[in-house]
Amino acid sequence: MNIKSAQMYKKINVFNFFIALIGTTVIYFIYKKYAVFFLLGLIVASINLLFNLITVNFIFGKIKSKFKFVTFFGFAFRVIIVGVIGLIIFNYSNFAIIAFILGYSSQFISLVLYGINIKECEGK
Repeated sequence: MNIKSAQMYKKINVFNFFIALIGTTVIYFIYKKYAVFFLLGLIVASINLLFNLITVNFIFGKIKSKFKFVTFFGFAFRVIIVGVIGLIIFNYSNFAIIAFILGYSSQFISLVLYGINIKECEGK
C-alpha cells in the first residue's frame, strides 16, 4: 500500500474512533445489547476499507487488464464477508442487524469528514 493510502486509512480510522466512541456510548445508554453490534459494524467497515485499499493499490500498481480476476475476487470477497456476518447477526437477533448496518454505514461520516479535512488542507 502506498504512503497516501496509508495516511488516508489512518485519518479515517481516527474519525472512526470518535464515531465509535460517541455512537457506542449513545446506543449503550439506549439499549446495551446493540452497542456491540454497532461497534462490530464499524470495525467490519474499517477492515473492508483496508481490503479495498490493498486491492486497488495492487491493481493500479500493475497492468490493469491482467488483473480483472483480482478486481472481481476482491469485490466478491468483501461482499460475501459482510453478508455472512450480517446473516449471522440477523439469526442472533432480528433487530441487531439494524445496529450493525448503522455502524457499517457510519463510516461514511468518517469519509465525509476526511474529504472536508483534505479540502481545507489543500486550500491553505
